[in-house]
Amino acid sequence: MIVWWLLALSLPALSLVIQPAREARPDTNDMEPENPLSHAAAQVIAGIAFTSITLLLLVQHGIIWPVIAAITLLLAYKLAPHTGALKVFYRWQLAIAVFGTFAAARLWYFWIS
Repeated sequence: MIVWWLLALSLPALSLVIQPAREARPDTNDMEPENPLSHAAAQVIAGIAFTSITLLLLVQHGIIWPVIAAITLLLAYKLAPHTGALKVFYRWQLAIAVFGTFAAARLWYFWIS
């Protein structure tokens, strides 16, 4: 169960953090044209999934853990433009957001049933 919580929190957060890193350090080695709408879709999907799983965390475990998750996301978002390590994930931003959403949906389903 803890694996699903980690996936549901970390994958949407990673997808949200990729965007400021992408804007600060674009990948110039990739010559293929990108669809800019996929990155916008990834941001929307990841934002909804992170909000959803944070609300479930609030309902199940109280106020402390969602606040820790939100502060951690905020710190990672602020530090993301200063790291080049996220370039590996640029191409997979939408897939990361979708898999994080699946993990969040599984936790919601497990809690409801």
